[in-house]
Parts: sequence; C-alpha cells; structure tokens
Amino acid sequence: MQCGGCGKSPDQVPLLCASCTASSIQQKRTMLMALRADVAVLREKAASALKDDIASEAEEDDEAAAQDAASQEARLLNLKGALDIERIKLAKLHHTLGKRRDLLANTKARLEQLESPASDNDMEYIMQGLERVSRWNDQNLMAVRRTKVLQLLQLVKVIPADRSPYFRTIMGLPLPISGRFDGIPPEVAAAALGRLIHLLLLLPKYLSPLVYPFPMVFNGSMSTIAREPSDEGAGCHTLYPDGSLGFERAVAMLQHNVAFVCVSQGMALADLHPTDALGNLVQLSDHATLGSCSPREDQLVALRQRQLASTDMPSDDETLMDHVLPQYAEPSRPQVMTASMLEWNVIDPRAAIPKP
Repeated sequence: MQCGGCGKSPDQVPLLCASCTASSIQQKRTMLMALRADVAVLREKAASALKDDIASEAEEDDEAAAQDAASQEARLLNLKGALDIERIKLAKLHHTLGKRRDLLANTKARLEQLESPASDNDMEYIMQGLERVSRWNDQNLMAVRRTKVLQLLQLVKVIPADRSPYFRTIMGLPLPISGRFDGIPPEVAAAALGRLIHLLLLLPKYLSPLVYPFPMVFNGSMSTIAREPSDEGAGCHTLYPDGSLGFERAVAMLQHNVAFVCVSQGMALADLHPTDALGNLVQLSDHATLGSCSPREDQLVALRQRQLASTDMPSDDETLMDHVLPQYAEPSRPQVMTASMLEWNVIDPRAAIPKP
C-alpha cells in the first residue's frame, strides 16, 4: 500500500507512513511552541502597558490633588484677609460708637444741668428759619400754580390774545368785548360761553381753594349758571342768547365769576373790564400775583358790594355790527344747521323741533 504523504499516486490515500507521521507531528509541535512564545510576548507587553497606565493615573491624581490643595489654600487666605478687614471695620465701629456714646452722655448731662428753656434769641432764630422755609414753599407753590394756569389758558387758546378791539376768542369762538351778542349767531355765542364755563370749572383744580359766588354747570352750548347751588326754575339761567332777561342775568353772573377769579389772585377790581371776561383773564395771565391765591380784603368787599348792587347795564356801543365778523351780520339766519355751525361744532336746538 502506498503512503498518502510521500507517495506520488494520483489517488488520494488517507494513510501515512511512519516517517510522514513523525514529520507532521514535529511540524505541529514547532507551531505550538511558536504560538506559546507569541502568547508570552503579548502577556509581557500587556503587563508593561498596564503598569504604565497605573503610573500615569496615579500621577494625574497627584496633580489634581495638589491643584485642589492649592486652590483651597488660596481660598483660605482670601477668607482670612476678608475676616481681617471685617475685624478692622468692627473695631472702628466700636470706636465710633464709643465716641457717640460719650457725646450723648455729655449732651444729656448738659441738658440736665440747664435750669431754663431755650433763650428768646434761640426761639427767634428758629422762627425766622421756619418763616424763610414757609416763604420759599409759598413761592414754589405760586410758581407751579401760575405755570399750570398759563398752560390751561394756552390750551383753550385764550392766550395769546387776538388783536381785535371788539372781540376775544376762546377755542376760536368769539365773545364780544362790549357784552352785546347781536352780531353773533346764538349757537356760536352759546358754544363760546360754554367753553368759558368749562375753563372756569377747571381753574379750581389749580387755584384751590376757589368757590365761585354763582355755581355753574357745564353742558356744552346749553350750560347753566344759578344764584345758589339749589336754585331751579327762575333762579337757574341757560347761557343761550335768546334775547331774554334771564340770559342777560346769566352773562352778568358769569362776568362776576370771572372778576372773582381775578380778585382772588390779588388783582384790583378797578383794573378789570366790566364786560370783557376773556380780556380780564388775559390780564390775569400777565399779573405778577397769579397763583398766590391771596386776595385783598378791600377788593373782596368791593366785589361783594357790586354783587349785591348789580344791575343790568346795557352797552351803548352802536358800531358793533359794522366792525366785527361781517359773516355773522347777515339780516337773517337759516332755520337749520349750516356749514359754519358745523365748523363751530355747536347744536342748533331749533333743528330738533319737529315740524307741524
């Protein structure tokens, strides 16, 4: 039988001879020894690498611990410095408190030794100082009041005043200086008088205390004025120029209220115009005592006497229709609202009356 290892037969024979078997076993042994040697080398490499890693980790841990210790030491030094600063502050505070305690004790002892109250000179000095402070406060209050009133007059366009010698305007609505309303449509005049009442009702907010002799109610062009707060009927008049005696009385009471405002701010009654209400307010805006709210007693008495002895005084100015607002001097007026009425933003009460 031929050998499967050394024989050269084309047939595959699974059996080996003794020499082929011995050589195969020797080859296997050599390979096994080589593998064992490789394993030993790898083990040595792994052990050396593990030792290096352990050493590096230990070094890193040592460095981190050293850094932590250094930071904690620096923090401790900072805390010690802050504590020293606080101790110094506390020592200074104790020293200051001791001085103040001694000063308080000395002052208390001096006060106990005084047998009489403060002298007259000291009291006089204190009263003079309080008086100066009071005058300073009054001046500041007067300046603030004056500023607010001037701003209000500018807001309603009373100032700067028109240069017309016959008319004054409020919010662009004309009021005659002479007190005659013949040259103005009643709707426009009523709207202007309503604006004036609105202005007068706003003034007490800045010139307090200010209580008008004749109470007023603002209702646009149908505003009213009365002799007493509870007056109704004949005692309450609507400021709508219908030609009645009640309207003339209402205008006179309104002019009296304007005069009362001026007199309450220190103006003289002789300086006021008897019928030019807006002109009196313009004079008030230029007066030095605006905002003082300190009237002269003699002027208040004179105003009160004028109120008690008031009579209707119609104007003798016959040239009113020839000089002012010719667009209002037409012989007849329409029975309903026109473009000019819409421009004045007034209401024609006749337009609301149903036709028969």
